Amino acid sequence: MHSDLVNVLRSKVTGVDRVLIVGLGNVLRGDDGLGIYVARKLKRSLRGSNNVKVLVCEGGLENSLDIVLKYKPKCLIIIDAVYREGDEPGSIYLLSEGDLASNVGTLSTHYIPLSDLIKMIRSYIDVEVLVIGIQVKNVDVGIGLSDEVLRASNYVVETIEKAIKNQ
Repeated sequence: MHSDLVNVLRSKVTGVDRVLIVGLGNVLRGDDGLGIYVARKLKRSLRGSNNVKVLVCEGGLENSLDIVLKYKPKCLIIIDAVYREGDEPGSIYLLSEGDLASNVGTLSTHYIPLSDLIKMIRSYIDVEVLVIGIQVKNVDVGIGLSDEVLRASNYVVETIEKAIKNQ
């Protein structure tokens, strides 16, 4: 997956005039905060990129739909925590809509399922959606990412930066 991620991202963002990157999660639930961590880092590093907006979404994507719909991205990249029984913490996945629809590997910390939100967004705008998931180690109450998830999160940040900056 790791070697393919930059190529997949680059193919989706090259020539796109509006890219929206959304980090989801809850920083008070350990590794569930990984999407927030990634989005905050990208918000700083991609500042000044004309075609990219980064949204830190701590309250759930459903609370920021107005921002998504107003921006009208052509490519929407969502970063979120996942849990797949028996997988290694820090594993990185590109999740398909089928994965999301069946809740395979997704955490249920969202008020409205991510698959439903994506359908809703697509009913208003024509958008390519990529969901990057990182396998969690710990989602107990507490602040901070596990070492494995922190490494994977930093890799995702670097990979997205490469794809955006080298398009």
